[in-house]
Amino acid sequence: MELGYRVSVPTSGHCPYDLVLDTDDELLKIQVKHATLRDDERMLRCSLKRSNPNATGTNDSYYGANEVDAYLIFCPEKETLYWIDFDDAPAANVVLRFESSVDHPGIRWADEYEL
Repeated sequence: MELGYRVSVPTSGHCPYDLVLDTDDELLKIQVKHATLRDDERMLRCSLKRSNPNATGTNDSYYGANEVDAYLIFCPEKETLYWIDFDDAPAANVVLRFESSVDHPGIRWADEYEL
């Protein structure tokens, strides 16, 4: 909303997404995730799975491309939001780095995803 988009919240708790973002050009299904700082605050890690309670405990599963368009990851320690398109996200966990002792092409730098 601060960026000028309209945001809607589904009325059902059974939707695979938490928000719908209206950009005027399209409606995007957004899954909101929480991330915590790790490794002496050099990175943040976030699980991209969902856990659904059932009679035997929980059933963990992952989102599909038809369910979610993007992930909005909130890091409370930095009071920052990170946007990752579904097609750019790994299947299970995402790691965003603030610094690293190696320079590897597979590293996801946090500042590239920061809103």
